[in-house]
Amino acid sequence: MEGYASFQNPLELACQHFEGVPGHVYKEVLIINSSLTVCDPADISQTISKLKQLNVQVNAISLSASLFVLQHICVETGGLHCLARDKDHLNEQIKRFLTPSQRFEQSDQMQFTTKIPIGFPKRLATETPTVCACHGVFNYTSYYCPGC
Repeated sequence: MEGYASFQNPLELACQHFEGVPGHVYKEVLIINSSLTVCDPADISQTISKLKQLNVQVNAISLSASLFVLQHICVETGGLHCLARDKDHLNEQIKRFLTPSQRFEQSDQMQFTTKIPIGFPKRLATETPTVCACHGVFNYTSYYCPGC
């Protein structure tokens, strides 16, 4: 890859992705950066405002040097920024961000969230034909939802 790194372009893409997501959903972005410079096309503070408005938390792992703008993005969105010292520390930091955040569970938002039961339907063969809900035709196979 060639060219300069940009934080604004992927964060704008994340904002577009998270715009339709309900407010009770935890939204998080992890940036792994190895660039020493950054070249954003416009004012990054507008993007930071969008991220804060959408409640998106940005976390970052820097591989080579710590960039002020990346630290600023993380602090403003309530995320964490760390600098990986070596390969083992990088693996440790990645695992740290892969596990669900304890900060969210302790926040004020948690009181408004509820767990949504999810069932993965199983396909069953039946003796008698049943009507397919989406096609409106009779079939000898149906789906059973263990949650229902």
